[in-house]
Amino acid sequence: WHPGHYAFVQSSPLNETHLYKHFQGIEKCYDWRTLEPQKDHYDFSTIRSDLAFLAKHEKRLVIQVQTKAFGPGQNCCPAYLSGPDYGGGVYKTRWGSFNPMIWDPRANQRLKALYQQLGKEFDPEPYLEAVVIPESAITGDVAAIKDAPYTVERYTKSLEEGMQAMKDAFPHTVVIQYVN
Repeated sequence: WHPGHYAFVQSSPLNETHLYKHFQGIEKCYDWRTLEPQKDHYDFSTIRSDLAFLAKHEKRLVIQVQTKAFGPGQNCCPAYLSGPDYGGGVYKTRWGSFNPMIWDPRANQRLKALYQQLGKEFDPEPYLEAVVIPESAITGDVAAIKDAPYTVERYTKSLEEGMQAMKDAFPHTVVIQYVN
């Protein structure tokens, strides 16, 4: 663990302007949709490229697995998750974006599969500092969802399962859950 400051760059391509002398490295968001463009087909090329760039500069990477979006029409989830096999898989937020219905075991299982693949690929990586699960708040009217009814208990259980799945996938890496 290398405590210190990490510059947050959202999902911007990395370059030297993001590197600060007294900072340990970078925190960057990687959309689930980009990491898993098709079911069970993963593309971690951007993470690999970012790790190589940071290694050249002796800096570390904090990966935020972005599942939530905050602007009209935005969706960080893979397209397949919105299909009938996952009960629609996403809900519309108050901002008009779409977030995963992780309280539905079908959607949550897909997210946990992503965590497992990421861990296989990157847990031993020396320039990976931490992995982050994004904020926990529900930001939409989920009471109207019929196929996978939302309850506080189901949502809490899904968050706990996700945290455990991430930690199981990354036994040698710091795991952080943003909670709000």
